[in-house]
Amino acid sequence: MIKAARDTLLQAYPNAPWRSQVQVIGVFAVGLVTIAMLAGLYLVVSVQAATLGREIQDIQTDILEVQRQNASLATRLAELTSAAVMENRALDLGFLPATDYTREYLPVPGYVPRQPVVLAPPPGMAVASGTAFPLELNQTLFEWLAERVRSANFESAQDAGE
Repeated sequence: MIKAARDTLLQAYPNAPWRSQVQVIGVFAVGLVTIAMLAGLYLVVSVQAATLGREIQDIQTDILEVQRQNASLATRLAELTSAAVMENRALDLGFLPATDYTREYLPVPGYVPRQPVVLAPPPGMAVASGTAFPLELNQTLFEWLAERVRSANFESAQDAGE
């Protein structure tokens, strides 16, 4: 009965052509809005990436400038502490070069000066000949085994002779 009423209602009010057009326009509008939202999202992400890329370039430029300033300051320090400049500054301050007569040596109790290190004997000296190892360590594994076998055979021969 409900089905019959529905069928009757559908026959009484068939879809008008304007309703179909509104539905098509609605689906098209939803698709267009979706595409516009995706394009907007893409533009926002692209703008953020470009902005960050530019900030990175600015920071790298700042780093290079600071490195140049650091190198310039290191060069200036090397110039100011060079031997010739330091000597001139010392002379301007009233210092005189040290001579044999103006040097003073202060004895320090308990100080032991460094002893020279001899790493190798001087050329021409004879090196002690001979081996540094005991004779027991100068045989090969096969020689050792052969000696053990001979001593075992000798002991078994003595045991058999008794």
